Amino acid sequence: MRIISIFLSLFVIFTHPLAFAQESQVQSSTFSPKEMSRLSRGEVFSQGRYMEGVGVYGKMQGVIETSPKNVWMLFVRINDWKKYGLPNLADARIVSEEVANTVGDNPLVKNFYAVLGNRFVDPLTQRRPGQIWGNDSFQYYDIPWPVADRWMIVKHMYDETKISQGIFRSEWSKLCGNVKTMEGSFLLEPFEGVSSRTLLTYEVRSNPNSHVPKFLLRWGAKRAMPASIRAIRHEAEREFGHPIPLLQMQR
Repeated sequence: MRIISIFLSLFVIFTHPLAFAQESQVQSSTFSPKEMSRLSRGEVFSQGRYMEGVGVYGKMQGVIETSPKNVWMLFVRINDWKKYGLPNLADARIVSEEVANTVGDNPLVKNFYAVLGNRFVDPLTQRRPGQIWGNDSFQYYDIPWPVADRWMIVKHMYDETKISQGIFRSEWSKLCGNVKTMEGSFLLEPFEGVSSRTLLTYEVRSNPNSHVPKFLLRWGAKRAMPASIRAIRHEAEREFGHPIPLLQMQR
């Protein structure tokens, strides 16, 4: 069971916070009435597979009982991510471009902290409401061998140009670190046209630079990603109010 737990932890890393280079599209119209009902009741849809030459692919969709803008702010405040209870996340913070350029791909996370020192960047000072903007973040995951001490600096792009419709989109990719590759996106939109309910669509692909059986990666994707959305639901409830009773039972 410990080995399985380790592999699950690995996949949680590369499928949380949260497509690829092309623009994500609004997802609501792709669901059948039955699927919309399942999402409305709190079910999380997740899938995962291994792509030869690419690595792990994961996708997650679920409903959060607060507005897309509220969920957006939870994601934007990267310095607070470690307070949300996201699985295995030991540290996350906004860093300057200078730090990203200095630290490089050194395998040891302690070298990142040596470069960082006491510097602190508030992500809200970088935000440009209603525009496209970006920043860089450091992310460190505390998990056992064979994937111990995994860290990266990630370049984020945030798109708020459809803020009047309650639609927010973000894309990101690895800038440096000891993970081989990582890129992904998430899309937030009103669920069933209701401004106080959010449909989250999250996609990621990554090569963690570790020898893990492919079947465990696929299995882990389907099992581990819902843990992240439950953490976001819990934080949304704590900060913005109580969700419907069923979502309280989901935690």
